[in-house]
Amino acid sequence: MRVVLSAAIMDFCHNGHINLLKELRANGDKVIMVLHDDASCYRIKGKIPIQNIKQRKKNLKITGLVDKIYVTKNEDPSDKFEKVLRRYEDVIFIRGNDNEDFPGKWMLKSYGTPIKFIPYTKGVSSSAIRKKLYRKK
Repeated sequence: MRVVLSAAIMDFCHNGHINLLKELRANGDKVIMVLHDDASCYRIKGKIPIQNIKQRKKNLKITGLVDKIYVTKNEDPSDKFEKVLRRYEDVIFIRGNDNEDFPGKWMLKSYGTPIKFIPYTKGVSSSAIRKKLYRKK
């Protein structure tokens, strides 16, 4: 069984996120997502997501494209990556190419886990949606 692992914030769960999730599903039998909690998002991006962790997790489940979701707790996702890598033999990590230097990359490399980057969906991002929301006020 091939396991596809990824990590993200997934604020607003937009078209780019759905493209990523479809790509994850197409590359394996089981899809595991590490979802950054609100405090981790602030540490990584300098802002808190509009949707809290509970809503973002619910949005992921609704897509039907993710089999298991782990949530970070104001931490680097490495411990969640390691949990998956110790449990499964055939794991590939896939993410969008908008950030090729991401938290936990060192953990994946230390296990020899293949890392694949897929093209970023142009014209849509949570940051762009956030800007539009704030401009309309």
